[in-house]
Amino acid sequence: MTPCGYYPDRCVLTLESEPIEFCQIFRLNDLNNVKQLEHAWGMKHNNLNLDDIHNKIPLKVDLHRTFESDNWALVPSLDCLKEIAAKAILLAHPSKVWPVYLEWFPNKEYVYSICHFKGAPTAFLRHTNEDSGNILVYKSPFSTVPGIEAPLHPYFAISHVAQKAIYFHEKQVQLNKLPDMIQDCVDLCVAIYSQWLGVGTRISETSIERGVHSFVERNVDTGHAGAANDGNNAHRSPKTDNGGIDEELLEEKEAPERNNSIRHLNQPDAPREKQRSDLDPGPNSIRIQGLSIENLERIEQATELKERGNTAYKQQKFEEAIRFYTQAIDMSPTPQAVYYSNRAACYAYITPPNHDRAIEDCTMALNLDPKYAKALNRRACTLEATERLEEALRDFTALAIIETSKGGAAEVAGERVLSKLSAKQAQEIMRNRQPRLPSVTFIRAYFAAFRNRPHVMLPENPSTGDQKLFAAQVALSESQYARAYQLVGEAFEDDLSESWREGYAEALNLRGTFKFLMDDPVGAKADFMDSIQAWPNLIQSWVKIASAYLELNEAEEAFAAFEKAIELDAECADIYYHRGQDDQVFFILSDFEKAAENYIRSSELDPSFLLSHIQLAVAQYKMMNIDESIASFKKTLLSFPGRGEPYNYFGEVLLDQQRFQEAIEQCDKAIEIEKQRPTPNPLPLVNKALVLYQWRNDLPGASALCREALSYDEECDAAVDTLAQLTVQQGHIEEAIEMFEKQAAIARTKTELVRALNYVNASKAQLEFQKNYPDMVGQLQQRLAGV
Repeated sequence: MTPCGYYPDRCVLTLESEPIEFCQIFRLNDLNNVKQLEHAWGMKHNNLNLDDIHNKIPLKVDLHRTFESDNWALVPSLDCLKEIAAKAILLAHPSKVWPVYLEWFPNKEYVYSICHFKGAPTAFLRHTNEDSGNILVYKSPFSTVPGIEAPLHPYFAISHVAQKAIYFHEKQVQLNKLPDMIQDCVDLCVAIYSQWLGVGTRISETSIERGVHSFVERNVDTGHAGAANDGNNAHRSPKTDNGGIDEELLEEKEAPERNNSIRHLNQPDAPREKQRSDLDPGPNSIRIQGLSIENLERIEQATELKERGNTAYKQQKFEEAIRFYTQAIDMSPTPQAVYYSNRAACYAYITPPNHDRAIEDCTMALNLDPKYAKALNRRACTLEATERLEEALRDFTALAIIETSKGGAAEVAGERVLSKLSAKQAQEIMRNRQPRLPSVTFIRAYFAAFRNRPHVMLPENPSTGDQKLFAAQVALSESQYARAYQLVGEAFEDDLSESWREGYAEALNLRGTFKFLMDDPVGAKADFMDSIQAWPNLIQSWVKIASAYLELNEAEEAFAAFEKAIELDAECADIYYHRGQDDQVFFILSDFEKAAENYIRSSELDPSFLLSHIQLAVAQYKMMNIDESIASFKKTLLSFPGRGEPYNYFGEVLLDQQRFQEAIEQCDKAIEIEKQRPTPNPLPLVNKALVLYQWRNDLPGASALCREALSYDEECDAAVDTLAQLTVQQGHIEEAIEMFEKQAAIARTKTELVRALNYVNASKAQLEFQKNYPDMVGQLQQRLAGV
């Protein structure tokens, strides 16, 4: 997207002018780093000025706070990082003199993207430019936010991102899943920063420095084909590749010459060569068959043929190399995995690549050595290139577990394949899926957010359609949601009276509500609009269309709808409650204050509406007004002693504060109350399960509570999701797959569906690993325990 420009008196994210604070980006966490950074940046000692304007950005106060809490960062563009990485490698030798960084990268307005690590903000409002009144809503992971222009220098940004990423990794902090492009930028920031701090060491001695090399080889044009890896070509290996063809019993390994000094990860480790003419075709098949199996000459000849294949590979004579490796395979008295793996590398590099033969040879190598990392990685890359994504995920998953100690490159590749596979499956499912209602728990929670209203008054001579609308409203009041949905649809088919304007508007409102619940905000908006045209004074339709606008990222229209509703009926408590709810979508401190104001107003207009009181307490808690929040909860409990909802929400707040015993008590009270209802709410059981898990790591007890919750509502998404995660951590992968598949079946939105499919596919790959590598089940269990 085109950047919106930089305004020094406005927040770089929201383009709002006040209140603004200047936020220092990079701070030294370890004073021992100063000298290394100054050297790497071409500066004299003690000349690094962190108060430089190029280490600051203007932010709103609340965004400044979340930034200081390490929740998010700004990352330079990938092109900028690639250029910096390439130059960092050129000067990696300790004898090199690093020029002043401003000579290579002068001060100017660079373009940045948002990297949302964790927590707030999960969304924010942004003006489209300096003077426009247009406002857009951007939600996490903020991949659609236009480029953020700022005079922030990329060296400061790189150091800041790297320090956060390293800290999170060391502390094993649970983070958001970043978009692939942003993750690549973060990885490269870590590699560059580590290169700066490791100036005094040889490049080959650190894994981080090797990571810089691999990134440049994959992404920077170094003068040879195959230098970039986009996951689409098998010969373009990802960071997980440990080299090309393999060598044995050699202390020094060199790369094939490709008109430059940088070795591609999928190239061979070259041998010490015997001097032999490249024109010599090697032993023919007659001589091979004539040798005795017991004859040591076969081993010597096979080794020599392999080395000649390596030489041909270095010279990019891949067809010739294939011939030598084939002869080595025929000559060897026993099958050797390395010969098949090396021949697979050649099949991957010939033009056009022979993917089938590459996969076949990798499979032969893995049959001989199931933990052969290079063969596993090469087959995974080739499978990905041929869109055999489930098999590629299987191999990347195995490689990530087998090579746990060698960094997370295979993990990154697996995540990439997993995302592609799940997105592809989700697209196909959504194309063929029929509209369906979400769970009873979800629907009930939505309708509970509106005050009860009387049913329509039928006209003097009602049509069949009019009567079905009335029946739909009755079914709704009895929590028969599927019946209500069916009846309102039939009402339109059976001549619903358009002249009965109030009833017609109510029917459109109800049909639009069900469309909204089934993730059709476009259809819902159309019905709400028609409802408003039929009966403009139906306030609920104004409130609901505001929610549809927000779902469609049309924030300005949503705010206008709320204002119109207030203009028509300023005493309607529903308006203020839902405007408070929508303010909370953005997770910005000032909007929480507005939300609280709306909840107070809603409670004043209708003190009997429970959710206004609950959400006021929740908003106060999110504003960090803990004492006020707890006081509001206790007051609500006294005012509504027979309702389970306030106990349940209060339990969530206490859990967040890790006051586990008190949280359990509140959940138990909610459960006791809910069990007296004809259709109990399962959510208190799920919340109690979460308390048991976080407090005592009681996986069996927490699982039992989730199963009890599902006995109340078998499609309760919170119970299904939580039970699936608990099942994974107990190592019951097959049962977890069933739960994740159920989660996919009940997913309401495409986003929810992709998330569920991610778990399904990842679990299936883990199950295959468990079957293929029974001796490594312990390592798998350790990984699952950390989910």
